Amino acid sequence: MTHKAALRMRTKTLIEAAGILPAMRVAVSRYVPTTDEALPFVLIYTPRETMGADGDARSGVPAFVSTVALSIVARVRVASEDLLDAALDALEAAIYAATIKNPAWWGDDVEGVESIDVDTEAGETDGIVGQVSMSMSVLYRVDFPPDVDDDLDVVAVSRAGGGGAFIDNLKGE
Repeated sequence: MTHKAALRMRTKTLIEAAGILPAMRVAVSRYVPTTDEALPFVLIYTPRETMGADGDARSGVPAFVSTVALSIVARVRVASEDLLDAALDALEAAIYAATIKNPAWWGDDVEGVESIDVDTEAGETDGIVGQVSMSMSVLYRVDFPPDVDDDLDVVAVSRAGGGGAFIDNLKGE
């Protein structure tokens, strides 16, 4: 499982466990339902990843500092316009509590959160609908060790002054 997939699944599990709203559907998906029957819901996805060299890019195993955009979109219906802001604020606070305030969310791979952008929107379909969209820039360190066949049967060894020896079956086979 990639670090992005692990982050999405961990976020889903913790938001579900928080029980933010009764009957709230939590999904790892980019698909935004358009029917009112789908409300309330939370969507979790990772639309973007940016990697920069971690150390000297010309030496050693390719290693990177990775910034993953974790997007969380939560949409709810409220009974009246007077309740909208309080409902969106509570939803945002609950997402924070399930994610960055929760030690389990950090796992052993997240190194930090560089930034968080939060947008709230509202509209009217069959009632008043509010949405919290949160994007977190989550930092990881990743490396890509080369895939090397390790089927050495003979190794040539030489000294700086010349000469050398062959060592057969270095593996002890």
